[in-house]
Amino acid sequence: MKTAIIYGTTYGTTHKVAKILAKGIKGECVTIPINKAKSECLQKYDFIIIGGSIHKGRIQSQIKQYTSRNIKTLLGKNIGLFILANNDKEIDKYFRDSFTKGLVDSTVTTGFFGNEIHPEKGNLITKKIMINEIENYLKNDEELPSLKFDQIQDFMNEINKLKIR
Repeated sequence: MKTAIIYGTTYGTTHKVAKILAKGIKGECVTIPINKAKSECLQKYDFIIIGGSIHKGRIQSQIKQYTSRNIKTLLGKNIGLFILANNDKEIDKYFRDSFTKGLVDSTVTTGFFGNEIHPEKGNLITKKIMINEIENYLKNDEELPSLKFDQIQDFMNEINKLKIR
């Protein structure tokens, strides 16, 4: 099976997840950052995985634009979708807001993989926002967001069970 993982990343966490997926999915698997993804590349693969991270309630605009622009081709493919987010209480909303209903409904599998906070990345304003976010988690005695490796593994297992040629 030939698989393409098309992803959008802001601070590198989605890129990290894409690399984990590429190592764990059987067959030929490539990672393609969204800014390098071409519409034509969709024809080369048996399985397409698309993912990004949620910031301020939204996925990267390039992911949304790419999926909207290529919706007809994507609906004819085997698709997996994933998102990274700090808040797991709004996962269904994030999927609905990030991808068209038809695309979400036609997926083979979807995944929510948590997220990480990187206060060392971004501009000064972004760093300050992330530091405040960490302080709020700590003040409220909440665990900091982290990647959910068990859910990443479950996602890979679902894909690896498929009999696609």
